[in-house]
Formats: sequence, C-alpha cells, structure tokens
Amino acid sequence: GNYRIGRWVRRKGLPLQPLFTRSQPQKCFNKNPKRSSKTKKMCKALVHRDNPRSGVWGDLQGKNIRGLPEYEFQWGLNLTESGLINRLQQRLNDKSTYLPKICAVGDSHSQFMTDFTLPLLNLTGMFEWVEYRWPSPSRIANTLKGKNCDIVFVQIGQWPASNKSGRYPFSFGKYHEKMKRHVQNTLKTLENNTIGMVYLPTLDQCPLMRVISTCRDWRTPTTMDSYTFVNQLMIQELNTARVKHVDTNFIIYPHWDGHTDWQHLAEDVRYRKTIFLTALMLGELDGIDVE
Repeated sequence: GNYRIGRWVRRKGLPLQPLFTRSQPQKCFNKNPKRSSKTKKMCKALVHRDNPRSGVWGDLQGKNIRGLPEYEFQWGLNLTESGLINRLQQRLNDKSTYLPKICAVGDSHSQFMTDFTLPLLNLTGMFEWVEYRWPSPSRIANTLKGKNCDIVFVQIGQWPASNKSGRYPFSFGKYHEKMKRHVQNTLKTLENNTIGMVYLPTLDQCPLMRVISTCRDWRTPTTMDSYTFVNQLMIQELNTARVKHVDTNFIIYPHWDGHTDWQHLAEDVRYRKTIFLTALMLGELDGIDVE
C-alpha cells in the first residue's frame, strides 16, 4: 500500500484504545417520539461519533469511543500538508502555465470532493464534476465530448452495490463488463490528448447503516473492496499506461465509517484523499513510488 506516504496516528498523550466500528441500530433509523431519552442520546452519539464533543455511545458501553478527532494524519516521505496544498494552489492560480483539466466522474462521492472539499482547500475549480451513478459505456463518450478533459478520475460503484440496482447488486462479472467498456470509451475521448489519463481510485466504503446491516443493501466493505479489485484486474487487461489504479486505503481505511450521513467519508478523511489524489494526477508526486 501507500502507507509510506501517510498514515493516521493517535495524538500524543492519549492512551492507546481501539477504535470501534459503528453500526446503525434499527431504532435509530427513524425519528420516533416514543424513544427513551437514553436511546435518543445513544443514537445522537452514534451519528456524531467523530465529533470531539460527543462520545456518549462509548461511555454508555464502557468503551470510551471518541473517534477521529483523537487521531491526526501524518504525511511521510518529507511531504507536508501545507506544502502540498500551497503547490496545488500555485498551480491553480498560475495563469502563465497550462493547468490540465480534471473531470470527476461519479455521483456524490465525486461531487462532494468537487463542491465541498476543494473550496475548503481554496482549490475551487480544480475539478469539473461529471454526474454518473452507473457505468454507462454507451453514454460516457458523448457526455465527455466538448468538456476538454485532460484527466478523468472515475468513482462508480456505490449505486451498482446498492438496493437501487434491483433485487441484487451488480455481480462482479457484470460490474467488470460494464466498467471496462465505460473506461474504454472514456479513453477514446482522450486518444488525441497528449496528457489523456484515466484514474480509478479505491472505492469509498459506506458506514454500516441500517439497510446494510439488515441485508437490504450491499455496500459492505467486502463488496466495495471486491469492486476495487475488479477495477485492478480490468486495468491489467487494458494494458495501457493511460489507465491507473490509485490506492487510497492508507487514508480511508482507518476511518471509513465516520460520516454522520452513514454514506460518505468524513470530511477530515475526504480532505486528505482529495489532496493526495489531486497532487498525484497533476504530477506533484512524481518520483515517489505510488501504488
């Protein structure tokens, strides 16, 4: 993996404690005025596990779960967060040098990076979000025509694994077949582009919300990891330097389940993922062995 590039470490002075995975109990899904005050307190703490002012659920269970604020992300290989951000800001604001256009293909996981995280980094405009919920080989080329993308990163997997796909999620075979043609047709739009790269990052995982825990949705860590593995196999089959997998597990794995909406990465996690992925795609990590 890319753990040499960075990792989450427990803040100095804090005792070592396990970070427990949270799941959403049935009684916490809907607002129920008949719930006891203890249950309401527990449900609120579960939603805000990674809020430094919460931790009630851990106290109720005697586990003292505090979550993400007790950890900090440390960059390795002489990289610094402020240095990476400054370099990206300089690239964005330097009008004398061509900045490759990055298109973020996917649904909310790409949209949140574009609309929420980039502004926090003062990098608004670095990506153009291209909304796609499903692999769509027949449509993607027409969508990308005229957008003048130099670099495309694709994050499609949440909807195929969800209950929106019907009675079952996309099988690995179906996901492979559709995603491979989706990427191939994306490549066709870039064939005359001297930059022309497609990146497939590790698919984000969803917290164990009620519909997942009760087997009515299949966005489990195992399913999402399997789709990521399918993407890696597909890249080997395509056998071109213009399509690359990007391992972001070193950022997302320790805190994959922290977002209050039970579907996305916590902002602190997505913040680091966006920095890393943007720096990689723009060549700011050239010379570093990235997987």
